[in-house]
Amino acid sequence: MASSSNSTLDRAEHRRILAKYVRLLDVPIRVVVSAEQQVRWAHLLHLVEVFTPPIGPAKLDAFAAEVESETDCEESNPDDVRSGLAGAAMPRLAV
Repeated sequence: MASSSNSTLDRAEHRRILAKYVRLLDVPIRVVVSAEQQVRWAHLLHLVEVFTPPIGPAKLDAFAAEVESETDCEESNPDDVRSGLAGAAMPRLAV
């Protein structure tokens, strides 16, 4: 499986963004990468949840439900502010 250098962790800019998200945000981060990229960038991916294609509707639905559940918990408990991001949309990195 060849990877597209325009939209993957093979781009240095995407690796820098992911590293910054991991360092600064206290939110779940999921990344979709090829099996080769999972091995190549293991040192960067060990702190995130990794999906490898194909990703079916069941995984996407479970992810959406988890995000919604986290958002509901934060909205119901305003004292639970995660780095000032309570109620904010989860950042998304397309890789």
